[in-house]
Amino acid sequence: MNLSKTLLGKDLYDIEFSDLESFFELEREESSVLEFKSGRVQVEAVCNEVAAFANTEGGLIIVGAPEEKSYGKGKDEVKYCQGSLTYSTFASKD
Repeated sequence: MNLSKTLLGKDLYDIEFSDLESFFELEREESSVLEFKSGRVQVEAVCNEVAAFANTEGGLIIVGAPEEKSYGKGKDEVKYCQGSLTYSTFASKD
């Protein structure tokens, strides 16, 4: 399964910055195979997600996603990312 093609419409190495900007124009929620991390995230948090995906069905992590927002309360709370991307301080995209 090509998850990036399913979610973003392109193969992983064909995704460009503008594709991610367009993706986050709408409210986007995480799922069992899609995880968002803002650019301010520490490497350890990304490593934890990689390990979690490796122990399940796999997934796609987008580092540099907009800051998480939410609406609703309690069990009705919805968390989502929408808006401007946040820049990562990682040295390389690998």
